Amino acid sequence: MDYVENVFGLFGGREKYQESIQKLVDFAEIKPLENLLELCCGTGISTQYVIQKTNQVTAVELNRERLEQARPHLPQSVRLLELNAADLSAQRHGQYDVLLCINGFHYFEPNTLFYDIASRMLQKNGRLIFNVKLHDFKGTRPVHTILPQVVCDILYEMKEIHGTVAGFTDGSFIDSRLHADD
Repeated sequence: MDYVENVFGLFGGREKYQESIQKLVDFAEIKPLENLLELCCGTGISTQYVIQKTNQVTAVELNRERLEQARPHLPQSVRLLELNAADLSAQRHGQYDVLLCINGFHYFEPNTLFYDIASRMLQKNGRLIFNVKLHDFKGTRPVHTILPQVVCDILYEMKEIHGTVAGFTDGSFIDSRLHADD
């Protein structure tokens, strides 16, 4: 089974995977003239949804093979960068309205690297939208047993780095009693 089929399998098939991406892109409320940075764009499946909202997209992927699979499905206006997101040029600092990372958060070790990149790349009051993959290739972890702790850990890490968490919304993706003030 190839990479893409594995990813689809984690979400219960292609249709459910595409539905989940559409929900995250809709949740991001991307406006037509916003400058968007997508980290871990993979084969460009999520980028195809993003370009329906804005044509100012920079998509970053470390894996050359996945990036080569993405190119034929995206317009030339999408800037595809093959590099480690930590190596994004200082010229790009503070230039993005939205930073989007769908199904890629787990690649950042330590997780604080992810927040550091977001802090550097986003404009003041920019939006950071990402999800946390709760499945692995060996099986499914029981979501209800780990999701509240994952959310708490993320918020704690963000607060440690930035001194505060300006706010978050779960958009009904998370069924828990967690609030930004917890």
